[in-house]
Amino acid sequence: LYQQAWNARQELERKVQERTRELADLNAELVRMNKAKSDFVSAVSHELRTPLAAIKGYASLLGTGQFGPLAPPQQERIAKIEKQSDLLNQFITNLLDIARIESGRVTMERAAIQLKDFFAGVQELVAPQLGAKRIRYAVDLDGVTTLTGDPQHLQRVFLNLLSNAIKYTPEGGTIRLGLKRDGGSVVATVSDTGCGINPEDLAKLFQEFYRARDPVNQQVRGTGLGLALVKRIVEAHHGRIWVASEKGKGSTFFVSLPVA
Repeated sequence: LYQQAWNARQELERKVQERTRELADLNAELVRMNKAKSDFVSAVSHELRTPLAAIKGYASLLGTGQFGPLAPPQQERIAKIEKQSDLLNQFITNLLDIARIESGRVTMERAAIQLKDFFAGVQELVAPQLGAKRIRYAVDLDGVTTLTGDPQHLQRVFLNLLSNAIKYTPEGGTIRLGLKRDGGSVVATVSDTGCGINPEDLAKLFQEFYRARDPVNQQVRGTGLGLALVKRIVEAHHGRIWVASEKGKGSTFFVSLPVA
């Protein structure tokens, strides 16, 4: 019996070692494929930028009337070309940033951020969107004054979260941005009174190109890259992001970041 038990244990250890090697090989292959994907996205994005810049440049020149006066219908269509060029440029920028962060080619700055001025700047940028839908906007810093991180990238985080909240909040709704200390971290929340998110979509929300199959979502323009980029930036700051939502009652996004 002792010999049988010893043999069974040896066989089990052999199988565990074998499976461990297989998992290590699979993990190495996944890392290689992920790097290849990031390199491919980065290369394609760079190639797209050159012709896009030319389209944008020529549309701008035509819009100034340097090549002759334009009729109102022509001006309207050139303005649409410029607008769509800007949207495509933003899409390409997001793709590049995700690829750079994944491959470790982006280093996050570690600077002291004065939060009162920081969020005043963020509010100034989203003010036109808030005004267009008459959305009430409230900020509660709860005595938190500073944070350490990259001001430019963290601004993109909160601009993305607030822009999403504005998109999915009906006219006359409310959006709240709050902060609170939690041990060695600061937890920021962005809450809205919008349409909410289905439970089955919550786990996939931060995946690249994922958009929930919802009738409301079909009416809102988006690429499915904004939240994926936000997640990469937050994780590059050694933080984490998650969401709580109830269909028809709004959503709250949580961002936890180390104080220092």
